[in-house]
Amino acid sequence: MRPFGYWPRHHAPVRLIVKSLCHRALHGVWNKPFGFSRQRQDHWLRALKKNIQAFLGMSYEGSLMTGFHELVPVLGVPVLRTV
Repeated sequence: MRPFGYWPRHHAPVRLIVKSLCHRALHGVWNKPFGFSRQRQDHWLRALKKNIQAFLGMSYEGSLMTGFHELVPVLGVPVLRTV
């Protein structure tokens, strides 16, 4: 069983994944106080970019976080690597 607020196959709460990706999109760097390694946060970012291209098209022109919010109804978990 997974606690409320966590996606399947993820060990970080959804709200912290979203905060981390927002910080990266706005500032261009990862925020260290979130308590996650740069590699883990890069994993989320790469998965998000891959899913945006796969499901919203290669020519998608929206922002990273707009793509994130558009993928939630489609995938449920926009940072999932095994889609």
